[in-house]
Amino acid sequence: MALVLIKRIFSYITLASLLVPFLIACEKMKNLDEMHTKTNQIEDHSRSIRYTSDDMADNVEATVEVSEKLSQKMETMMTETQMMREHLVQMLEETRGMGGNLETMLGETQGLGTKMTQMLSETQALTTRMDSMIAQTTEMSSNLSTMMTTMEKMSEDTAELAEKMSSMQTDIQSMSNKLDSMKASMDILVSKMDLLSAQMNILTDLAVSAVPIVRQGAAASIRNDSISKMEEAVSLQRKVKYAVHYYYAFEFQVFRESQGYGYDSLERRETMFKEAMEDFFRDISEYIVDREDFPRPEGRGNEFETSQRRSAIDRTINLYAMALAMHKINSIQQMFQEEQQDSYQQESIYSLIMEALQRNHQAREAGRSIQEEPQWVKEVLVHYQKATYIMQLRFIALLGQLVNTISDIPEKNLFNNLIGIRFNENQWGLSNTVVTNEAQVEYAIKITKVILKVYRDLMNLQINPVTNSDDGVVSISDIIQLMNVSNSEIERVKAEVLPQNPALIDTLYENLRTIKSAFTGESYVETSEEVAAPAPQPESEDE
Repeated sequence: MALVLIKRIFSYITLASLLVPFLIACEKMKNLDEMHTKTNQIEDHSRSIRYTSDDMADNVEATVEVSEKLSQKMETMMTETQMMREHLVQMLEETRGMGGNLETMLGETQGLGTKMTQMLSETQALTTRMDSMIAQTTEMSSNLSTMMTTMEKMSEDTAELAEKMSSMQTDIQSMSNKLDSMKASMDILVSKMDLLSAQMNILTDLAVSAVPIVRQGAAASIRNDSISKMEEAVSLQRKVKYAVHYYYAFEFQVFRESQGYGYDSLERRETMFKEAMEDFFRDISEYIVDREDFPRPEGRGNEFETSQRRSAIDRTINLYAMALAMHKINSIQQMFQEEQQDSYQQESIYSLIMEALQRNHQAREAGRSIQEEPQWVKEVLVHYQKATYIMQLRFIALLGQLVNTISDIPEKNLFNNLIGIRFNENQWGLSNTVVTNEAQVEYAIKITKVILKVYRDLMNLQINPVTNSDDGVVSISDIIQLMNVSNSEIERVKAEVLPQNPALIDTLYENLRTIKSAFTGESYVETSEEVAAPAPQPESEDE
C-alpha cells in the first residue's frame, strides 16, 4: 500500500509540474489574442479614417498629422506585438524544455520507485529473518531452561557420587590391605612355583631322554603287530594293508628335527635309517624260501598241496605284500615337513634301498670305495642279495597287479602262477567286464608307468628285473608273453570298453607293448593297415 501511495503522489507531482507552465502559456496566448483583436480594430478604424480622408480634404493637414501620429503609434504597437510574439515563442521553447526536464524527472521518479520496491522486498525478507531469529531465540531460551534443570540434576547426582566415592575410598583402602596380605601369600607361592619349575625341568629332561626309548618301543610293537595281522590275512590286498601299517611304523617316518625335542637331528636320522634297514632285512628273511620248498608238480589237484609247499606259498605271498607296500611314506612325515618347511627329503624303505643300490653302482662305475658312504648304505649292501631279490619281487608283484587289474584271471590263480602253479597257457587280453570306465583305464596306465620306471631303474643298475627261473617258481614272464596286444585287440577294446576316448586306450596299449617287448624282445612296428598309436611317455613313479 505504501508503494502505491508513493507512486500516486509522484504521479500528481508530475502532472502538476506539466500543467502549471501550460496554464501560464494559455494565459499569455489569451492576452496575445486580445491584443491582436485590438490591432485589427485599429487597422479597421484606420481604414475608415483613410476612406473618410478624401471627404475630409479640409481637414487633410490635421488628418495627416493625426494619421502620422496614429501610424507612429501603430508601428510602435506592431513592434511591441512582434516583441510579444518573440517572447511568447521563447516561452513556448522554455515550456518544451521544461516538458523534457519533467520527462527526465519522471524516469528518475520511476527508477526511484523500482528501488523503493526492491527495498520493500528486502524489508519483507529481513522481517521474515527477524521472525525466524525470534523463534530460534525462543527455542534457545527453552533449551537453556532445560539445561538449567539438567545442571541442577547433575549437581544433585554429583553430590550423591561424592558420597559413593567416599564409600569406595574406604572399600579401596580395605582392598589394599587385603592385597598386601595376598602379595605376601603370592611371594610364598612364587617361591613354591620356582621350586616346582625346577622339578618340572628335571621331569622334562627325563621325558626328553625317554622319547627315543618310548618311541622305539612303540614303533617296534606296531610293526610286530602289523606283521602278525598280515600273516593271518587271507587275500593279498588285505596283506598289503597291514604291510603298509608296518612301513608307517618305522621311527624315521615320524622324524621331527624342527620341533626342538632335543633328540631328533639330521645325524640321528641317519642312525634311524640304519636301524630301519637292519629290522627290515631281518623281518623279510622270514619269508624268503629256498627253491627246494617248491617241488615241481607232476599233475594237478589237492594231493600236491603238501604242508611244506603250503607254508612256502603263504610265506612268498607275504613277501609279495611286503614288496608291493615298501614305497609307502607316512603322512605324518609329510605333514611335519610342510609345517616346518624342512629341507630334508621324505624317505621310504624303497627309496632308501634304491638309493643305496644306485650309490654302490656309481662307486663301482667310478672305481672308488664306499667307505665314505653313510652306515645305512653299507647296511643295505651287506644284504645286497636280499635287496636285489626284493626289488625283483616288487617288479613281479607290480606285473601281477597289472594283470589282475585288466584281466579276468582270478587273483588266487594269478599269484599261484607266480609261485609255480600253472594255468592254461592261452592268450589273454583286457576284459571288458573288469575294465568298464575311464577311471579304471587311467589306473591301469598309472600301474604301467610305475612298472616301466622300476624296470628302467633296475636295468640301469644292471639288475635283471625278473628272477632267473626254469622250474616254474616265477612264471610271470609266461603270463606277460601270452598278453594279446595286437592291433585287432586294441580295436576291440576301443569299441567295447571306451569308444568315447580311444586315445586313452592307445596310451595304455603302447605301455603294455613296451612291457611285453621287455620279456619277448619283439618290436611292434606299425604297418600301413594298422592304426598309429602315440609313443609312450613314461612319467615319474606315482604309486
